[in-house]
Amino acid sequence: MSDSANVEREAAVGRVPWLPGLDGIRGLAVACVVLYHAGAGWLPAGFLGVDVFFVVSGFLITALLAAERERSGGISLRGFWARRAKRLLPALAAVLAATTAFAAAVLGDSLFDHLREVLSAAVYLTNWDLIVRDVSYFDTFERPSQLRHLWSLAVEEQFYVLWPLAFLAALRLGGKSWLRRLSWFAALAAAASVAWMAVLHEPASDPSRAYFGSDARAFTILIGALLGLHWRPWRREFGRAGGIAADAAGLGGLAVIGTIMARTSSFDSWLYPTGLVLLSLAAAAAVGAAARPGGLVEQILSWRPLQYAGSRSYGIYLWHWPVLLALEWEAGLAYASPWLLAAGAGATLALSEASYRWVER
Repeated sequence: MSDSANVEREAAVGRVPWLPGLDGIRGLAVACVVLYHAGAGWLPAGFLGVDVFFVVSGFLITALLAAERERSGGISLRGFWARRAKRLLPALAAVLAATTAFAAAVLGDSLFDHLREVLSAAVYLTNWDLIVRDVSYFDTFERPSQLRHLWSLAVEEQFYVLWPLAFLAALRLGGKSWLRRLSWFAALAAAASVAWMAVLHEPASDPSRAYFGSDARAFTILIGALLGLHWRPWRREFGRAGGIAADAAGLGGLAVIGTIMARTSSFDSWLYPTGLVLLSLAAAAAVGAAARPGGLVEQILSWRPLQYAGSRSYGIYLWHWPVLLALEWEAGLAYASPWLLAAGAGATLALSEASYRWVER
């Protein structure tokens, strides 16, 4: 990062600076997801790294929209959606093409099913396709779909479509009180989502419907969005006490996330929604501290390997699941073995680096 960039990160109005701590927290989150999918028994709820991503996304997207509003007096839906498409679609297209080629060459009998899943993924409806077909996220007795992990990208993209519309409506209808009205809307929608997850989830049953649904998962992203509406630590000075409090909250949030991931299983009833609400709030505390320039949490999360993983986290997430499946089911590496993790991590990092250099950028 150059000296001029360091100056720019202090910009007051209309900008969201590069926040290295957020790269770090994304790196941690994607590492947890990969470890879970590789069978790391000591992290039985590593799949909750996805929820950390949801909070980060809600925070950043909302902060970007708020910055655009400060800069120009409004927001451009076309510009926002065009930037998201340019950022997300090329790498997704590469994964869809590669997995289709693999399905045709190696998994010929499931090619038709795969092509249907490609269509769902291309329009970001994977999660609803899985719900309609009553697919379990947690059942791996048969070879899972190469694209099942794209459910979370579908949830995020649906948020990217709907949230800017709500933001624009608040700007146009809310007048000077747009921020208060949008905050109330987000808070009420989050509460409704929590209540709906509680209704959907049946103890001792497979939680996949509640886990996949955008309706039941909205509260996690909306908690991040509420943070993005009101927390811009790069634009204020923190005294010693304030800085200590922010870092304590962030470290506490990271500790709660780690504890839940290490001591919870996917079928624990308390997770839906109590545990997920707790984890989302903890992630918000961690994200808020990570976004504070110069803070202790930012310094910890700015560790270069974490930053690297965070900057490539989109590609890592896209590639790791089909890579691990191929190594386990076709190459014969044992699930939860160190060989699967080592080979999967190596191949995933190589593919994500190629994606970052030659597709995403």
